Amino acid sequence: QENEPNLTTNSEPGLIIRSMMAENSGLDIRDRTWLKITVPQSFLGVDLVDWLYTNVEGFTDRHQVKKFADNMLKNGYIRHTVKKTSFSEQCCYIFGD
Repeated sequence: QENEPNLTTNSEPGLIIRSMMAENSGLDIRDRTWLKITVPQSFLGVDLVDWLYTNVEGFTDRHQVKKFADNMLKNGYIRHTVKKTSFSEQCCYIFGD
């Protein structure tokens, strides 16, 4: 297995997304039920923040990570299940198209 390049806050967002989507990434991606709706292949905001903080170099605190995740949402790399436009650790997300 080849070594993945180290991810940093300056990495191309698509590279970070591909690492998150990898089968053994450590991000808990699975079908979830939210408001009685099944959301396939989704993940929680809190898990995303934990994953980014652990796997992407350059963050000094969780607040920075949440801002980074909010930018991922605003730029379409991740999507909220009910089209909310601000990031929340309590919400459920899917990968963008």
